Amino acid sequence: AFAHHLIRRYESPGPILFSKIVLAATIPYAFGLERFLPAGTAVQRVTLKKSTQKAAAIAAVDSVLQRQSVTPRLAILASQAVDELIMNAVFDAPLGKDGKPSKRNIPRDADFPLLMDEEVILSMADAREYFAIQIADPFGSLDKGTVLRFLRQDFQAGAYNPNTSDKGAGLGLHGIIQSGLSLLFVSRPGIRTEVTLFIKKAETFKEFREGFRFVSIMSP
Repeated sequence: AFAHHLIRRYESPGPILFSKIVLAATIPYAFGLERFLPAGTAVQRVTLKKSTQKAAAIAAVDSVLQRQSVTPRLAILASQAVDELIMNAVFDAPLGKDGKPSKRNIPRDADFPLLMDEEVILSMADAREYFAIQIADPFGSLDKGTVLRFLRQDFQAGAYNPNTSDKGAGLGLHGIIQSGLSLLFVSRPGIRTEVTLFIKKAETFKEFREGFRFVSIMSP
């Protein structure tokens, strides 16, 4: 089941991205950041093996964005979004043998190892006109209904203002969508979930906010 549930503006690189997403929707397993990037784009990957490595992963994202001279407000927004997605992958995604969440009630500052079948992978790429940052977990427990519930909130709320005083504050799915970042969810139950942020390069935050924006879901 595939759909663009929110889409705004078609200027470059929107059409390129949309065509790649639609093509990916025609295959059974549309996983892998590379399929949403220009051919030959280098991808950096970081594997989280402990719950407390979230801070290092966010710092890595922030470092990459700073090197590319991303505006501070947009860099903070991206870091907060990555924080939230990692938290979801570490604490909300894991399921026990009974199919129920197994780590959702653990304190978010707990320090514990991630087993090989629990590891979270952060991928980053500079695709010339946009950045792509992906968080992947091996559970596939993020369902379409959850995403649509937050989308419905998006249309009922006012403009989102990121917390610029705390890069690790997290946004919540609703906050990420409301912020203007573009999101792609690819999920297969029991196999994998990949959530990818697409950030249009812009000289000002205003230019970013006026650029392309979409939310797409590929999930049964």
